Amino acid sequence: MSQHKVFANRVRQFVWPQSRCPVCGSLHNGCGLCDQCHELLTKQNLCLHCPTIIPQGTVLCRECALGIKNPFLQGVSGYVYEGRLRNNILNFKYHNKSELHRPLALLLRELVEQRLPYQQFDLVLAVPVSKQTMERRGYNHMQLVADILAAELKLSTSPIALRRVRYTRKLNKLNRSEREKELVGAFNADSKRVFGKNILLIDDIFTTGATARACTEALLAAGSKSVYLATIASAVLQSNEKYRKQIDKTRACSDSLKL
Repeated sequence: MSQHKVFANRVRQFVWPQSRCPVCGSLHNGCGLCDQCHELLTKQNLCLHCPTIIPQGTVLCRECALGIKNPFLQGVSGYVYEGRLRNNILNFKYHNKSELHRPLALLLRELVEQRLPYQQFDLVLAVPVSKQTMERRGYNHMQLVADILAAELKLSTSPIALRRVRYTRKLNKLNRSEREKELVGAFNADSKRVFGKNILLIDDIFTTGATARACTEALLAAGSKSVYLATIASAVLQSNEKYRKQIDKTRACSDSLKL
């Protein structure tokens, strides 16, 4: 190892003491991702337009290929929603593990800096939760992430620029069309805060995109100039069996190398 690398590693250890990677749970020097998970960030095969995970060798998801246009200009996501990352997101969201907000925000920062024109953004907004959820949980988990992310990117954020104005059923048991219907009129944006602004909208998981589309439509209706989307993870839909088989094959190869 060169003297330069040795010095750089020592500086890194001093500035960033060991912490656990929010994805794999391994200890490493830094406050975000470990090196192995950081490499995975650039290997994820997503649709060119939205955060839908697609099979290797393809460039568009089925909807985008059919010309079903999303209202956001571009969407990106970091990881597959599974394993330890899935557990961490669930703990962060439902089990009061609010200390996870910083490593997850740093994950999003790397993703945004690599894949989106973040220099153009004016405002970072989190997908809002309902009043009932706020009273039950005590916080909007993604607003905690937005606060850190906005500070890292030297942007503004607002917890009231985008609001969920109607309580909705849990979406995880609904199909695509049911989600779309459930979210009609669920969000409202404050034109005084978003008019003419380029918005970075963030959420934890991208599944069918119904929530992101509903939020984006509310922002555009209030006069936002543009909306970009970034999510921590993307779920592999049951319909995408080809990609699921690729993931299982990759995992099997990885497990065999550890033996």
